[in-house]
Amino acid sequence: MMPLKRISIFSLTAVLAIVAIHSQGAEGDDHKVRVRLTAKQRDITFVITETVLLTTAESEHSLAPGTYSVKLSEAHPAKQRFHLFIKTFSPSEAGEARAYVAQWKQQGYDPEIVTFGKEFRSESGNVVDGRGLWVSVARLDSMEKASSLKTKLERQQVWGWIVQETVERAKETLVFNGSSEKGVTKLQAPVRMLCKRPIEIRNVDFGFWRSQRANRSYAGTLEIAVGPDGLLEIYETLPLEDYVAGVLPAEMPASWPIEAIKAQAVAARSEIMSSLAGKHMLEGFDFCGGEHCLAYLGAGGREKTTDRAVMDTQGVVLVSSGRVLSAVFSANCGGWTEDNECVWSAPPNPALRGAPDFPEGKNPARGGPQEMGMAKWLKTAPPAYCNESDENFRWVRMFSATELRDVVNKKYPIGDIRGIELGERGPGGRLKSVKIIGGKKTEVVRKELNIRLAFGGLKSGMFVVERQGSKDNPNSFTFFGGGRGHGVGLCQDGARGRAQAGAGYQEILRHYFTKADVARVR
Repeated sequence: MMPLKRISIFSLTAVLAIVAIHSQGAEGDDHKVRVRLTAKQRDITFVITETVLLTTAESEHSLAPGTYSVKLSEAHPAKQRFHLFIKTFSPSEAGEARAYVAQWKQQGYDPEIVTFGKEFRSESGNVVDGRGLWVSVARLDSMEKASSLKTKLERQQVWGWIVQETVERAKETLVFNGSSEKGVTKLQAPVRMLCKRPIEIRNVDFGFWRSQRANRSYAGTLEIAVGPDGLLEIYETLPLEDYVAGVLPAEMPASWPIEAIKAQAVAARSEIMSSLAGKHMLEGFDFCGGEHCLAYLGAGGREKTTDRAVMDTQGVVLVSSGRVLSAVFSANCGGWTEDNECVWSAPPNPALRGAPDFPEGKNPARGGPQEMGMAKWLKTAPPAYCNESDENFRWVRMFSATELRDVVNKKYPIGDIRGIELGERGPGGRLKSVKIIGGKKTEVVRKELNIRLAFGGLKSGMFVVERQGSKDNPNSFTFFGGGRGHGVGLCQDGARGRAQAGAGYQEILRHYFTKADVARVR
């Protein structure tokens, strides 16, 4: 078992106290999380069972219990710009970051260093640093211009990513109309909603791959604002442990073994703490409410079993090299997890190494899936801990030539698909690049998620492809794959299998996150 290390962590401005789970938290300290629950809404419907106080920068208004709708009187978007980031450094590499910036200045660019994340300190004064230094090579006024520059740099073997920044929030009039109101109430956005009981938001879109909608209840402080597209957005601000409790049942079934759920709770909390003031910081929030960040069900989706796991691991995180670890996780690793740098544009992390997911003595490919041969690996079902999931451990997806052409050409206009050449793989078998040969041109797609999306949203980047038909005129393509998700860090199905075999949550975490310590923070 991994011993718990007690670490007292505080931010530069206030103590980061991990609080007990409760239904309603107070406003205004550093252990709050800001979540964008949904966006791109033309109208919003919500239900309240107790009086709600609506507040703006200039006024207040009370709403009695009832059902209400919110619309915009006019649609004027918030103002944004688009950063093209090309490299990250740790704070200890600040000198290297400045030298890298100087190189780009010499090439005529206007780079800058943007600090993401939060810095913490241990009780003894040691820094527990969650910050990262990201180099932005340009700030552009449209996604099209940023994408064009990104493509240009890729031809020079420079791989970047685009991040939006909200530089000016919209101040538009919101119109509230409801069953308990006499007429309508008009307030200037953004509008905060304060209530002692959860507020139900109707028809929340929480999807990532596609639109998915449901009614959701939230107990934190809600805010309705106007986004850069001129449409409505909803935010929730709530205590960190309440957020973990809303994430956990969305990420792992409450019916699973409790030790697996505890492992997931620690991984989720670590990912949340390491990502505060992270990739969405420039847009004014920490996380979105869908699978793009962490799936989040709100107060109404909480379960007794998952709440117990959050309470039993309260404040416990993974720490590696003096930092709270970004303890990522995916549904199913297909029998072998992946090195982080093979999936994302990031330096190798010693705590996120690819590893087999097998009981002792049951691993059929000690050197990795490629040792067995990827086709054989993916067309058999070796006895991994995660192989109980029939739909995710191994999968097959077939396309006619016409279907695949239509899917690929949505993003890459290359014409008929003549062939697919699979490039280098990580130690866990995920592809780093794919060459798609089209009738008009050839496209090389790099990085795991981009590869999956190119073929219509495959379950993972661990696959082989078989082409049917003649060389110059194929009639169909069959993808044989393994796993679901990126495969880095915790394998959720594997955690279930290990817990069923008697492993405790610390033992599970030790396997998936090598060279990381389990620490309790307060």
